Amino acid sequence: MQSTGSDFTPGQGPGLSVNELSARARRLSIDVARSIWKWRWAWAIGVGALMAFKAFFMLSIIISPSLPEHAFLVHKREHVLSRGDYVSFLWRG
Repeated sequence: MQSTGSDFTPGQGPGLSVNELSARARRLSIDVARSIWKWRWAWAIGVGALMAFKAFFMLSIIISPSLPEHAFLVHKREHVLSRGDYVSFLWRG
């Protein structure tokens, strides 16, 4: 068996133990929760803005070579169409 230059073996390698990792993850989750609570108004405004945007618009990314552009901002409401307009269809298939 060839050596890869690493002395890591499962359970005995360098780094942190499982208890230390779970303690760090617990501390990180508490810090994230505190930060969200501290900035709750900014989060509420951001989520509300995202919901309002999603109600009227949709971001569409297309990799088809038949269109010159690859990203589109689709307005979801009815429009008066004219020649040359792009039309978006939602296909759930």
